[in-house]
Amino acid sequence: MVYYPQTKRTKLLIKGTVNRRGEYGATTSPDNSKILFHTYQFGGWKLGIGDFKNESVTNIRRLTNRKNYEYCGKFSPDGLKIVYQEYNWTTNDVDILIADQNGKNAKHFFKPDLGADNLDWTKDSKAIVFTSGKDKNLKICLKSIDGKIFKKISKHNANDFAPSTSKVEDKIAFLSDKMGKIDLFVMNTDGSNLKNLTPNLNSSDANVDH
Repeated sequence: MVYYPQTKRTKLLIKGTVNRRGEYGATTSPDNSKILFHTYQFGGWKLGIGDFKNESVTNIRRLTNRKNYEYCGKFSPDGLKIVYQEYNWTTNDVDILIADQNGKNAKHFFKPDLGADNLDWTKDSKAIVFTSGKDKNLKICLKSIDGKIFKKISKHNANDFAPSTSKVEDKIAFLSDKMGKIDLFVMNTDGSNLKNLTPNLNSSDANVDH
């Protein structure tokens, strides 16, 4: 679906194509000319891509010709690359791959230690931000696509997860239980200037049992 907040209008873009399956995880290319999503219409969960113009999605096709299941694709801010998760049902292996914008030349990037549905690009398209569970607490980490840089960004004693990067500033929004409940925080991509955006949030659903 697409929602227009100015007019409060909602429009159906792609209807579910397989019974009891849907079309999920939609994301657009930076120029809004393409829509990327995961779908069951190609025989198992695959990434589909379509042309987006005049409130319509046309020319829907598979992104890659790889055999494993594919999820959680995201375009890089420069529109040249796509990062996504690949799952092998035979071995239960999960891998993160980076492919060209047309799905070609997919290459292994890293093997995550958690589900990788929180992948996001830095605004310069040179690194991936993700959640890591290797330590006692969940941490936000960054890895450059050339493999030369890997670092933990969040280092305080809390669970930090669900990162989302800004495409106009070097900032990351994420969820954290630092204050004993789930709050929305923002910080710079080097971990500095940490700020709680929801300090007055008061909800029984947001409490965390440590």
